[in-house]
Amino acid sequence: MDAVVRPGEVTGSVRAPPSKSISHRALLRALLAHGRSTIQNLSRCADVVATLEACRTFGAEVGEDPELITLHGCGPELTVPDGAIDCANSGTTLRFFTVAGCLAPGAVRLTGDSSLTQRPMEPLLAALRGLGADARRDADGSVTVRGPLKPGSTILDASASSQYLSAMLLVLPVLEGDWRIDLAGPLASRGYVDLTLEALDDPSFARIDEGGATINGGIKYPSIERTIEGDWSAAAFPVAAGLLGGEVRVQGLVKSSRQPDRALLGLIDLLDGEVSWEGDTLIARRSELNGTELDVSDTPDLFPALLLLAARARGTTTITGTARLRYKESDRVSTCTDVLRAMGADIAVGDDRVVVRGVPSLRGAEVTSHGDHRVAMMAVTAGLGATNATMIQGMDCLDVSWPGFLEAVKGLGGLVRTTAPLP
Repeated sequence: MDAVVRPGEVTGSVRAPPSKSISHRALLRALLAHGRSTIQNLSRCADVVATLEACRTFGAEVGEDPELITLHGCGPELTVPDGAIDCANSGTTLRFFTVAGCLAPGAVRLTGDSSLTQRPMEPLLAALRGLGADARRDADGSVTVRGPLKPGSTILDASASSQYLSAMLLVLPVLEGDWRIDLAGPLASRGYVDLTLEALDDPSFARIDEGGATINGGIKYPSIERTIEGDWSAAAFPVAAGLLGGEVRVQGLVKSSRQPDRALLGLIDLLDGEVSWEGDTLIARRSELNGTELDVSDTPDLFPALLLLAARARGTTTITGTARLRYKESDRVSTCTDVLRAMGADIAVGDDRVVVRGVPSLRGAEVTSHGDHRVAMMAVTAGLGATNATMIQGMDCLDVSWPGFLEAVKGLGGLVRTTAPLP
């Protein structure tokens, strides 16, 4: 599916989709629990569906209706899947179930699409080998693991992804024994690890310190009841649309959320953007943005929306902490930059930074999503404020995080038309 976006003012309300990060954590936590867990407002995006199907494949009994997921967990007694676990495009699913797969009494193979099979995994596999697992990357990019894991200590390089540590924090407590994860180097995106600790429900299960994590084993996870809050990462795009071209009200976000991308509000403030709360609704109004310095080291998923805002801000904006963005669903530094340059943005790229010289307006162009959902949402948002129509190829990738994004934009008055893919 392709899309044509025509410029126009956007105004109205949109509900943020359920948090993808919290949904993944809730499902794995429920899988490893004993008894029946219930999850309301679970994200139904493709990434979370991959995690839900992995839970089912490992032995969970899943009941679904439009409003509520019920999941009867297995505790640590997972079954060996008949075939490979298809993680689709979800790095979280791949990393979480690489560790969980070590609980099954046999070899577990995990695979995904061509992008996922190139995502970094060796630091996590090496840490699992340090705990006695057979963990390897196969020639086709898939991952094969076989437990059991043996209590003790291992070394983990989590500088490329906090998901490695989050996976171990969620899984290891259900195994007997005590565990120590020593970090080799800095921890990426500490806020996502804090989100994982919150998902555990009990601070006694695991403790983070300056050098790593200590995990208490032998825990019998109780079942959970969750209602998933709105996703701050996804909300960045309608917020950006409001700041650039109207007034957008975003519902479903939690003011006190532990999601790292709640940092969006502080970063927008640095750009002199106007956002405010009216009750539980976040309001973003058209603003005269000004260049500044932004750091996305701990919030890499905000980079596409912030890059767009910087492209329209007066003066120069420097965005640092971009190195890890090269290992997302696409090389997001390159793909986001390619799209906005085609639309007239002035962007210079360095090793761990980009420098953006703002322009008064962007022009419509023919661009591609590069198969990356966040690039696709950025391109649509940019097109709403361009001087003429924008054609975006490859919009099916929106299913990865926000299947209803285009309908939400149309509900704000955005002039968006979908078409069959160009030949």
